[in-house]
Amino acid sequence: MTAQQNSKNQQAHKDINTSQARQSITKTIERIQNIAQYDPNNKKNPRAVAKERKEAIDNFVKEETERVYNRLAKGDGLEAHFRSIGRLLTHYNKKNQVFIKAQRPDTAGVASRGTWERHGYTIPNGTRPITVTQSYKYVLNNSRHVNDWLKENPLLDIVKWYQSKIKTTKQPQLFIDYILKNGDIKKQKRLEALERGEKIKKSGFEKLATDIRTYIKKYTGTDTPDKNLENEAKEFYLRRYLTPVVRGISIIKPEEKLARQKDAEQKPWFLLPPWKPSKTFLDLCAQIYAFFIVPQPEGSKAMIDEQRDRSQREFIQRYNTWHTHMHTRLKEAWINSCNEWKRRKDAGEELRKEDAPGGYPVLISPSFTSVYAYEDVTPGEKAKAFYATGTPIKCDEELYKAVRDAFRTYFPISEIQGEVPKVLQKTEKSFSVSLMDSPEDRIVGIAREWARQQCEAIPKGKETFRELLALSVLSGMGLDNPHIASVAAHIENGSLGEEDIRIGLQTSSTLLPKVLGHVQRRIGKVIDTKMEEYMNEHLIKEAEKAECIHNMASTQIETTKEETKTSIDDLALDIGLGDIF
Repeated sequence: MTAQQNSKNQQAHKDINTSQARQSITKTIERIQNIAQYDPNNKKNPRAVAKERKEAIDNFVKEETERVYNRLAKGDGLEAHFRSIGRLLTHYNKKNQVFIKAQRPDTAGVASRGTWERHGYTIPNGTRPITVTQSYKYVLNNSRHVNDWLKENPLLDIVKWYQSKIKTTKQPQLFIDYILKNGDIKKQKRLEALERGEKIKKSGFEKLATDIRTYIKKYTGTDTPDKNLENEAKEFYLRRYLTPVVRGISIIKPEEKLARQKDAEQKPWFLLPPWKPSKTFLDLCAQIYAFFIVPQPEGSKAMIDEQRDRSQREFIQRYNTWHTHMHTRLKEAWINSCNEWKRRKDAGEELRKEDAPGGYPVLISPSFTSVYAYEDVTPGEKAKAFYATGTPIKCDEELYKAVRDAFRTYFPISEIQGEVPKVLQKTEKSFSVSLMDSPEDRIVGIAREWARQQCEAIPKGKETFRELLALSVLSGMGLDNPHIASVAAHIENGSLGEEDIRIGLQTSSTLLPKVLGHVQRRIGKVIDTKMEEYMNEHLIKEAEKAECIHNMASTQIETTKEETKTSIDDLALDIGLGDIF
């Protein structure tokens, strides 16, 4: 058997093992998903279901992590593993990273369907998704603590305002029609101002009206739907995107409600709390609040604009605080209620059933959702680069400064105009970079310094894991570690045993989620912008290159035509036909 045939057989054997592993993983995920299926003959408490599913997910993650560690401990695929961590952990937690790598270990990046579509990509029919976990928070229906919290929703101010508005209107209209009508009016005024040379920002009405019309077009599949189909799309948009952010939505499907109504009367079914609205919708509500609900300010136009801007910011902040602190708010209310109930009981006071604190009002239940691999999506004409595309990044001073500021929370970073003196290179108190170096070299230096400090806790293989940790951090920013080649040398010379590598992997799994999450929160938007800039510059260069090739080809064709004509003229003269050609 030749070496080439042996290599092919090994690859085929590896592909078979990979396929079998994926089939096993798929069956495990299906089994976990079936835990929460409703069975009228075997009814389970929702909390028991959530606990059982969580334990099953944790066991799967533990077993899969152990399988990966066993392979990596032999030095096989360490570089690819840490590079993948950098790409995935900036947007997905450790559990989901395990799920993604178990199903598609070779992918450059993943994202949800909505994220791909927002960035100009389409997902072909029949594309197999990647299953990942997602925790949902549910609240007890008809719990007085939940009802009190729901009444504090700032969006209810907008609902009350609109309800009072349509009472005085001869022809009341749905809120969605009100948005569309005012969106058209605001757009017309903006275009008229643009013709006069005045620049006016798009109003919240116009932005949300654009989103709604785009949804109607997508829902109906046509630019000119009939009235009934358009109304159906509006109603569905209202029920799907607007109503749930104010009132919440039951997790029981309508057809299930009828069959389980009798049982539901005896039990406090859980509800999904109000969803977080889109930024466009929240901005519009803040604008309505500032212009129509709060007392209107007096004074100069600048003072009025400043006061309205402040009112909008306060509304958005109030909403975000209300929505973000739901669990804390309900937990405190329930504990206080329990304490009050106990106090009254100990004091011998009369207790009423309606005053009882009831069950804990919040349920956190793990569930599943789908994401799609970069290799399976199709870019459209206006496709944009972002974290899931694995696009290289435009590394410049702006990116360097963002990285520097992000890592200054870990250790001091000083800048020197010339070369960094050797005495400063060895100091443990701070890290110095030379402004003579390129922005990319400075970023690489900062990432490696962070990794060096973190690797002090690793008993053996500090240099190896320094480069691997730095590689993960740099991969999360769309960059590479030019020093990574030294890792292969350390593995090949046998200086690290399997137990040494395992200890390094365990330490790394604790360190990386924190730093990659920190980087994403601090400079995630900068990274996405730099990726898009790189992609745009690359597309421009490719277009210029294509145009140059086209021009060269056209010139060559014209030259060939001229040479052919000259040759024919010469031949005609040679045979005495003169200028007949």
